[in-house]
Amino acid sequence: MNPARARLSDIVCPARIVAGVWLAVASLVGCGDGKPATYRVRVRVVLAGGQPLAGGRIELQSLEVQDAQGQPFSAAGLLDDDGWATALSTFDVDDGVVAGKQRAAVAPPRRHVEGGRMFDDLLDPQYLDSETSGLEILVAPTSAVQEFTLEVAGPARRVRSE
Repeated sequence: MNPARARLSDIVCPARIVAGVWLAVASLVGCGDGKPATYRVRVRVVLAGGQPLAGGRIELQSLEVQDAQGQPFSAAGLLDDDGWATALSTFDVDDGVVAGKQRAAVAPPRRHVEGGRMFDDLLDPQYLDSETSGLEILVAPTSAVQEFTLEVAGPARRVRSE
């Protein structure tokens, strides 16, 4: 066997392995800009009983992926009239959510009308903070749009707005 040919095959095979590993890492990191990849997610927020939370806001905070300063990545979006947040944004508008376990915080619309009266307290205050909400989702690294439904409860006591 030709020694030059043996050396070439020794070089080509490891180069293919290195290229494969590099592609796998690049797909997890994103587009070479140092940002992790994001994935399309739709989250629906409903009140106990299934009524959608219309006009609120949701924020998802990663429990697994952090930036260079150790801060978790977060994504936010507005809830439409059916309680869906379909345009969640991490780095750019509607770019999605980083993969992994996410903790959620939900904020209702500032005021709402119910039975002809105005109220400020549609949700229990625990949902305003991702640390106390108890709401979590798991975002998979997939090209398919992922859908989640989170159920929230109202407050123990109603406060009427003046």
